[in-house]
Amino acid sequence: RLSPGFSLAYYNRGKAQVELGKYEAAFGDFNQSLSIDPENGNVHYYIGNAQMALGEVDSAIKAYSQAILLLPDRADFYEARGTAYRKMGYLNPAIDNYSRAVDLRPNYASAFYNRGLVFKDSGDHTNAVADFGRAIALRPDLTNAYHNRALNLQALGDHAGALKDFGVVIERKPETASAYLSRASSHGMLGLASKAVADWETGMRLSGPEAVKAVQQLLIDEGHYSGAVDGIQSEATHKALVAYANSLL
Repeated sequence: RLSPGFSLAYYNRGKAQVELGKYEAAFGDFNQSLSIDPENGNVHYYIGNAQMALGEVDSAIKAYSQAILLLPDRADFYEARGTAYRKMGYLNPAIDNYSRAVDLRPNYASAFYNRGLVFKDSGDHTNAVADFGRAIALRPDLTNAYHNRALNLQALGDHAGALKDFGVVIERKPETASAYLSRASSHGMLGLASKAVADWETGMRLSGPEAVKAVQQLLIDEGHYSGAVDGIQSEATHKALVAYANSLL
């Protein structure tokens, strides 16, 4: 049995409980640790992580804030709080926290990536592309950064740039239906009809039988009542493909 005086032991066991998904047991250990050493910012951080796993985002923000108060130079604490704010839909506080994280740790690829997601959510595609590019420069293995950069390049009308990034995604993860569907859209917008159709067919096959119905319904919802995906170069089909591909992410 652990001695009540071993704050670090309770903290370490609490971390192990979190990794095992035993959150209530983890909270018990963390509370024991804090009863001995209430100034341990790492404990508050892991309490926040456990609360995030349980969907208790408001409580997690409070825990991360306490952790930051005690250890204000920890970039990972700001990134975690930024993710919690993003989950709540508080985009500006999320950006502020990710920005603080990369100020503290300029090579923090995941913070750049996550800030890019917030810029994407807010419709700031230019800054999203820039942040995904920074993440890729630091971590070329971040395939999702290529995927999200491609989507934002599409939104900016840079279909040639988007094609390059979708190509990376497909090369690395050839079963990614959304990448084929999104690339089909860019091929279509560039007038590359045969390549668009090939990607469309591959994406539909990987997505399953409901995919065509979903895209057709999107076209109908936008007022294109034929519901037929036969004008792959049309703006309407482009938007429907992008919307459906995004729904798969």
